[in-house]
Amino acid sequence: MRRAYYILRGHEPVEVATTLEWGRFMEQSELRIVAQDRVGRYLVSTVFLGMDHNWGEGPPLFFETMVFTNTEGNDCWRFSTWEQAEEWHHAVVRRLIRKENPDGQLDGEGVSSGTS
Repeated sequence: MRRAYYILRGHEPVEVATTLEWGRFMEQSELRIVAQDRVGRYLVSTVFLGMDHNWGEGPPLFFETMVFTNTEGNDCWRFSTWEQAEEWHHAVVRRLIRKENPDGQLDGEGVSSGTS
């Protein structure tokens, strides 16, 4: 299977022809950040990954939300679109503010629920 590389045009993933173009984009971390919020001891970070992390098996997963405590990543969710990632990011933040477990009921199209 051929590995494809993607950059963002606005909020849309677009496949690029060269790893050089991909690498230049990926160096610009501010373009890849969907949202980042600190809630107490947690950092919730949602970013564009630059590759399909579903590896061609089902809908592409380009975005990832992770909850960090100190430097360790705890929970991880992946999404197909910027909008899904942004929505889930804010849902996780709300759950942490309410002191709930962020790994709740999130099964849906383009969503890979689970922990890492």
